[in-house]
Amino acid sequence: MSTRLSPNLRTLLLGLSSIGVASGLAFAASGSGASASAPAPARVSPVAEVAPPEAPLPTELPTWASSFPGDERVTDAQRDAIQNEARTLAKTLPAGSPLRAQLFARLTDAPRCGRAHAAAVAGTFSESSPAEIEGALASMKTSCDEVIVEAAGFSQAAEPTLVSALERLTAGHREEASRRAAWLAYGSLGETARRTGKPELASVIDGKLEKSLGVKSGDRALLVKAVGNAGCASCMPLLAGDMRSSDVGLRSAAVAAHRFVDDKSGVQAMCGALAADKDDAVRDMAAWALEWRGGEATERAACLERAARVDPSKRVRMQATLALGVLADDAAPARAALERLADDERLDVSSLAGRSLEMRGMTPAPLLAALEPAAGVGPTLLDTSAGD
Repeated sequence: MSTRLSPNLRTLLLGLSSIGVASGLAFAASGSGASASAPAPARVSPVAEVAPPEAPLPTELPTWASSFPGDERVTDAQRDAIQNEARTLAKTLPAGSPLRAQLFARLTDAPRCGRAHAAAVAGTFSESSPAEIEGALASMKTSCDEVIVEAAGFSQAAEPTLVSALERLTAGHREEASRRAAWLAYGSLGETARRTGKPELASVIDGKLEKSLGVKSGDRALLVKAVGNAGCASCMPLLAGDMRSSDVGLRSAAVAAHRFVDDKSGVQAMCGALAADKDDAVRDMAAWALEWRGGEATERAACLERAARVDPSKRVRMQATLALGVLADDAAPARAALERLADDERLDVSSLAGRSLEMRGMTPAPLLAALEPAAGVGPTLLDTSAGD
């Protein structure tokens, strides 16, 4: 699977492009351990290995868990750090431990709502069991329960009981915001079920979504987003009218809903919107949606390259270039398109394409002797994306 750019990494690339830096930065590939040329670790004795000491378990929760900071005091980098730390805590703390129970209690019992709280919930749920998430849904009593409900979609396992709990919340929660969040999380578990080898459960979720699409609803865009989260291929014919809607938000949601549908019809729908929609936001969404799967690689690469060259919106041209960078890890047509863009110095995305290639080790990457970091981007680029 392709390594996705984190939001902070995207910020860095876009920020550098906007100031016209022609040279590239060298980024270390994450998740690969030591380099191939690194020496082997020395043996302690001919007969025994000394295992490295395990990191001690935390003895208390981080400061942010005691009093979630308000949004006005949380930068993007701090939000990402909180999500990463919460994920690490949830992965480290043993099931049933007092500190783990304390963490869940802090998340679900009247915290200050905001970005820090949302980041902590998302990070924790991404390393929690479905049973723990079900417990959180049953016990939550915050002023922003919708944050907890939507974060249930970060679960890395789809179990029928969790799916049922979210289905009940789509109609049964007292707050509209939480009912809306339940639809989004419900759809996300459909894609998770499909990805983790549970086609029967995915089919149940698809059936529910198809039935709901057939009923006249006051919030069609919400259902379309849920369908997109699920990657419900059988739902796509029901979105034909939404792809032509005069409502830009609904049209964007319908385009994005094709991102997990890895077949020719899905790629044609996204490429068609990227090439012909009159609204910049819809074309930007189409370019983003095309990076999520790799099927029909030649057609994906061709329509993204065209957009990177000729789209009237700079934002869309950059998004198309970034999407090619994601696809280039696994798809030769995308890599070739990115190389052509990098070589064409007449294009304003040329340097962005070049840096994307350099980051992936596809061309030499000269280090800049001195470069101030982009505003808001720290030395550690945390990947906070979901659904990978």
